[in-house]
Amino acid sequence: MQLQNPLLAIFLRAMEASFDDTDLQVILLQRFGLRYSKLTNPIRPWSLQVINIHDYFDKRNETEHLVSALRDARPNVPEFAKVADGMGFAVISTGLEVLVQTGRTPYQDVDVFRAKLATIEAAICQVDIDGATGTGTLIGADLVITNRHVVAARIGTDGKLTGPATCRFDYKTNGEGYTTPATEVAAHLLLASSPHAPQDTVVGPMATDLAALDYAILKLDRKFADEPVVAGGNPRGRIEVAGAPTAGVDAGVLVIQHPGGKPMKIDFGSVTEVGPARFRHTVNTEPGSSGAPVFDAALRLVGIHHAGHTGGPGPALTYNEGIPLGAILTDAVAKGVAI
Repeated sequence: MQLQNPLLAIFLRAMEASFDDTDLQVILLQRFGLRYSKLTNPIRPWSLQVINIHDYFDKRNETEHLVSALRDARPNVPEFAKVADGMGFAVISTGLEVLVQTGRTPYQDVDVFRAKLATIEAAICQVDIDGATGTGTLIGADLVITNRHVVAARIGTDGKLTGPATCRFDYKTNGEGYTTPATEVAAHLLLASSPHAPQDTVVGPMATDLAALDYAILKLDRKFADEPVVAGGNPRGRIEVAGAPTAGVDAGVLVIQHPGGKPMKIDFGSVTEVGPARFRHTVNTEPGSSGAPVFDAALRLVGIHHAGHTGGPGPALTYNEGIPLGAILTDAVAKGVAI
């Protein structure tokens, strides 16, 4: 995260007035393991040393770490608290508790979250093409979204399905190990789709091509979302897509999926990188998870998972990747699909 004026000017002035070089040498070494001489030359004018230290963190897009360290070292300097607040991680009291993400509603009501999760589960399905599986989501009365590569074996040269895709709902295991009977619904129509990008198959930068979003919208043979989950019960329902919320870097996300073809599972992680056509996240997935819905902490659909890579040691070379919901909806509407 980088600082812009006027916060940058406020921060530099406060840093210059509140510390000397000895103070900063101790903070940089103890907090970050950095030697002062790596960041600046102690014989330079003090104002220039301060700028050099800021620039070191700024170039690495890690200014928030420096702000946090200096705020902690000088909690009585209001300018540091003001800058932290402007960056979205303000201290909200003088006690021990901190609201670290001020840009969103920080808490969810347990009962509301539990009820919403139960509704979501009913709208998740396993997508089966002759034993090769992925995960899909009901986003309309009879519409399921998944990855295009999940159903690619069924797509003919004319862009239509050559045979049915099986959508298997309620395939999950309870706490005692009992697997509930699944309900299968066929889909014979492909309403819209977009291929994956060449970059998706190799480790490297995220794809940015909005014409390569790796999604497929299937039309079920009946309006399954309008049918009750159990006889006499409420309609199954669908996942709301209006508004197409986005998840920023560091936002918590969860993926409900059928990893390895197994009954429905859930895992949690966070967003690490965001682009116009892809975002990367740390949620665990396996083959069979492709097409699974990615939800934010408020259980709003923000995208669909589509791929992951392990290119070598270290977290930078191991990542999972999703497709932003907003990009998908824009493309689908342009292709004549009303959701």
